[in-house]
Amino acid sequence: MNAYPKPQTADIVNKEIENLDVVKLNNDQKTDEVFNVYNWDFIRADVGGRTPDIHQAELFQFLNGYKDEPDLENPFFLERDQKTSKFLSKFFVNSRRDLKVLEVIKPDCRQRQLFKTCLKISNSKINLDGYPAFKVLIGGMNDRLEANYKNRGDLATRIKTKTALKYVMNVTKVTHLLIIIYLSLFKEHESEVLKVHQVENTLMSLTQMWWDLEEGIKPEILKLGWTEDVTKILNFQEGKPWLYYKATSTAALYSTASNLLDYWVVQTGKPLIRSTSKPRLAKSIKRPAKNHQGIIALINKIIFYSNYQMILGDIKNSDPGLKPDFN
Repeated sequence: MNAYPKPQTADIVNKEIENLDVVKLNNDQKTDEVFNVYNWDFIRADVGGRTPDIHQAELFQFLNGYKDEPDLENPFFLERDQKTSKFLSKFFVNSRRDLKVLEVIKPDCRQRQLFKTCLKISNSKINLDGYPAFKVLIGGMNDRLEANYKNRGDLATRIKTKTALKYVMNVTKVTHLLIIIYLSLFKEHESEVLKVHQVENTLMSLTQMWWDLEEGIKPEILKLGWTEDVTKILNFQEGKPWLYYKATSTAALYSTASNLLDYWVVQTGKPLIRSTSKPRLAKSIKRPAKNHQGIIALINKIIFYSNYQMILGDIKNSDPGLKPDFN
């Protein structure tokens, strides 16, 4: 939104990455492999695998049994077909009843725990801080934020540049992990093992999304209700009283990461649109394209039940007065 040099282009970043010696990555990796994206253990924050995965296994058994053609023998994955759309609709409506443990926890608390868990997984198993594309994003965004802060109006938010930069860093890390989970659900990764170049490619697409959000001028950005607050945060503009909360609360950050996942899915042409029994009505209502609402609900459940004991332990420690039935 301001007149200052823009960060490196995607072409320049691509050339840097092509010439990169993977061993030089500051992410403690000696090869170009990150982890197996079709082994659901990758989403467990317990790096050493010391806690039992019984809750994760029970969830996947439950999900496989939810399908029109129950499959209790094979790992849980989804196909891109009408059956999956119906499955997600059924799951979205009934999971609150059938998986009650989440409902005894307040929504903000759930969101905070999901964000903390995803950030822990990202930092311990991916470590985006060591990737060149992430450094390009953070360096470029820092330049933009500093320029925007200098040009802020008299009625600016109390958000500072460090706060806004941390906001971008952490939301990017969590969104990146959500994208990996989404692609794993449909077995749509390039290979069974996540490679460094795949991490970089996703980071570059997220970088462009952040530039678009900061500029706030693209029609596809403007028509999305949640983007206005993001643009205001990145430009230190006056907003609603809760704008500072949205920039700092981990619950709000997880909501932003979920929205970014949805936007990425649509922009990359990978959405699974909700089925409708009234196609004419659906066509007549011009709304922004969105992914099936059951997807993020499903992803949330997978993250939660893959880290069941850790999350509930954190909740008990942070709120001793909370006494739901966690067994």
